Amino acid sequence: MGAHIWYPALELEVNRPASLSANVMTDLLRDDLNYDGIAITDALDMDAIDTVYSPEDASIEAILAGNDMVLIGAHVGEAIQTRAMQAVVDAVLAGEISEARVDESVRRILLTKAQFGVLDAEPIDLPIQVPVDESAALINQMFQAGVTVAQDNAELLPIADDATVGMVFSGTRYGIRAVCEGYHDQFIWRAVSRVPTSGDISGMQGLAGQVDVIVVFTQNVDANLTQSDLVRALPPERTVVVALQSPFDLFAFPAISTYIMTYSPLEPAPDAACATLFGAIEPSTRSAVDLSAANTE
Repeated sequence: MGAHIWYPALELEVNRPASLSANVMTDLLRDDLNYDGIAITDALDMDAIDTVYSPEDASIEAILAGNDMVLIGAHVGEAIQTRAMQAVVDAVLAGEISEARVDESVRRILLTKAQFGVLDAEPIDLPIQVPVDESAALINQMFQAGVTVAQDNAELLPIADDATVGMVFSGTRYGIRAVCEGYHDQFIWRAVSRVPTSGDISGMQGLAGQVDVIVVFTQNVDANLTQSDLVRALPPERTVVVALQSPFDLFAFPAISTYIMTYSPLEPAPDAACATLFGAIEPSTRSAVDLSAANTE
């Protein structure tokens, strides 16, 4: 497995990770070290990749570098995985990736499967099988049941049908827009860096002047404090924060009017959050954690 780490002694292109470097994955691994086993990327939804490359471009670059298998993490969802696979197919058809490059990887993968008896494996007759559609519906129900409105001091929820809503989210989480657009008609969308820049933060004042309510999606503020700077640049009485992972993001901005927790960054979370924002579901107000210390700042 190639790491998403730049080795300047091996790769001259600044910040190109080893996982996407032909100098590392082919010249060093295959030619110098004579390795002929399977090479696989680390997850392509990690920061060193998804803040620089799209899933499609990263997948193509990984295969061109010499990887046999491309790992896309569970957090991005099936739709993005499908897009990445289609991009690879299109690159082969266009001649950007040669069929010979694909054949090399297929040979290694099939030889390894044969070595471990995978090609002769028989399906297991499970006594209980969960239909995919029903399990997906159950997962969505679980996420909706888990959403918590920890506070709504200015009574912003549910957001009024005629309100203009500014939606601020990390550009690496573009699925948020896709799932939330169906709940409301008047949005102004702002994609910001996962680590918000000074430009992202200064732009919040302009956005605040254009909308009635602002919704900001955060994720683990304690590990990325510039998210707090972005939230604090907004009028607290008109701002809703949706914490997609750590429920303790509130500690960084306790003055915020409305705070929603999903306890998870996985794909169903934004949909459950937006259903809460616009009144499609009745959320819980009972927090799974103690947030009382947030109000003592």
